[in-house]
Amino acid sequence: MHGLCKAGKLEEAHLLLYKMEIGRSPSLFFWLSQGSDQVLDTVSLQKKVEQMCEAGQLVDAYKLLTQVACSGVMPDIVTYNVLINGFCKAANINGALKFFKDMQNKGFSPNSVTYGTLIDGLFRIGREEDAFKIREHMLKHGCEPSFEVYRALMTWLCRKRKVSQAFRLYLEYLKNLRGREDDSINALEQCFVRGKVEQAFQGLLELDFRLRDFALAPYTILLIGFCQAEKVDEASVIFSVLDKFNININPTSCVFLIRGLSEKGRLDDAVNIFLYTLDRCFKLKSSVCEQLLNHLNLSQDKKECAIDLVHRMKSAGYLLNSLFSQNTLCTEQDKQ
Repeated sequence: MHGLCKAGKLEEAHLLLYKMEIGRSPSLFFWLSQGSDQVLDTVSLQKKVEQMCEAGQLVDAYKLLTQVACSGVMPDIVTYNVLINGFCKAANINGALKFFKDMQNKGFSPNSVTYGTLIDGLFRIGREEDAFKIREHMLKHGCEPSFEVYRALMTWLCRKRKVSQAFRLYLEYLKNLRGREDDSINALEQCFVRGKVEQAFQGLLELDFRLRDFALAPYTILLIGFCQAEKVDEASVIFSVLDKFNININPTSCVFLIRGLSEKGRLDDAVNIFLYTLDRCFKLKSSVCEQLLNHLNLSQDKKECAIDLVHRMKSAGYLLNSLFSQNTLCTEQDKQ
């Protein structure tokens, strides 16, 4: 190579160096084969991994991380989280856990996003016990759970009708926040345990507003959770408390309440929830409206209410099943 340079044959010298480097580092074959879509830094690596995960190329994405690491481009925790999320979405939780372990062996510390992704993925395939083991691992290694982690735990517990456990987890989260007094939160927990749901949730809201730290999400999760557990009395209490504080309840919560109340025969309350959605210009699915109308139509003393509701729904722009609404309105004509 020195001789080639002295002879002025720089291109040949460069080619010789190129061949030597490829022989020393096989990863350069990969590096050069990327063409214009080269992974040059951590940012471009993250983007490439995201694209591969979206395309379902999880194994190739894993190989990519290994290959570029040999070439000096090191993935960061965000890139690892992207790949773990890809494995979880593909229901390949064992692959995600293997990668989770591999990441730690390489000196990377999982963050709250990593743990939250794994917890959600484990719950999705019914491995609740393992999800809580991941949470224990998180706490043991000094990683403070974010609200997103608690939200995932609460949501899945509620889907499994374990609302009380979800509520206790939320209180645990609150105790870790600055300015929250354990004694006050413990008192609210006792209210809940004794069945004083209204007092417990009103106390929580008062605490939130006093500290100017209100978030609707936990209340929504618990309200829907009670509906999923067929405890619409408790769900209705949460709705009433939120409404008393002039907090807008979202459409999803209203849908769960309307369905739950209708199935329990509390038709007046179900209608009131629906009127609440009309006042706030929420547009629910027609199937929810028709379910409510069907319950009203089957009740001897609620047929007029059903007729009135059909008119209101149509005025609000609902496109109801034509045969269903026609039969309801025929009842009105028969009476006349």
